[in-house]
Amino acid sequence: MRSDEPMPGNPWPRDMVLHIETSPFGLIELLFAREVWQLAIREVPALDVVPSVGASSRLASGPRQGSGEMAALWRKDWARAWAPFDAESVGIPGPDAETARMLATLDDAELAQAVSSTPSEFWHRGIDSEALGTWRRELSGAERVTTLDETPERRSLPALIAAWETGLTDIVQLPYAGFFAERLNPRTLVVSRLTRSEPALFSRALATPVGERAE
Repeated sequence: MRSDEPMPGNPWPRDMVLHIETSPFGLIELLFAREVWQLAIREVPALDVVPSVGASSRLASGPRQGSGEMAALWRKDWARAWAPFDAESVGIPGPDAETARMLATLDDAELAQAVSSTPSEFWHRGIDSEALGTWRRELSGAERVTTLDETPERRSLPALIAAWETGLTDIVQLPYAGFFAERLNPRTLVVSRLTRSEPALFSRALATPVGERAE
């Protein structure tokens, strides 16, 4: 989202470029899997509308559901799914100590899995892909607006510009219930659907300090 041409009276800074993610790959799949497996991941908010899981079924094979292995795997994949939004992912930095260790000790397949932001293949087993696709389309369809001025970013433009001036370039919207805002780093703000749809709430979210979370 940006203003490409100078327009008299247009308050949008010409060089302000933002990326809006309303159904980010990986994160949506894992939220759907959490509902299928009924995992108690309390640090990740509840959903505003619980998706229909369709014909999805839990499997007898794989990590034992009641042992904590399922939740541990989910949390690991959840952390990896956020990798594209890490502040350090911009540019081409040299490898840190952990990356150097993986390069030295893992084979190609293990390394690909370790650095990928894609959820483990396990979560695709037993998932009703049509139900997941329907939910993803519902999340995307809810964002349609008829005019540019009706977009959430235009309706909260002063707060948006202030946040952009502190480094904001990415807004990630997830189907969390109620008000939610988390400034992961200078680059990335995470909000709920309700938060982004209400100008007062969105303006409040855009003012969230880096590293803080409000809900």
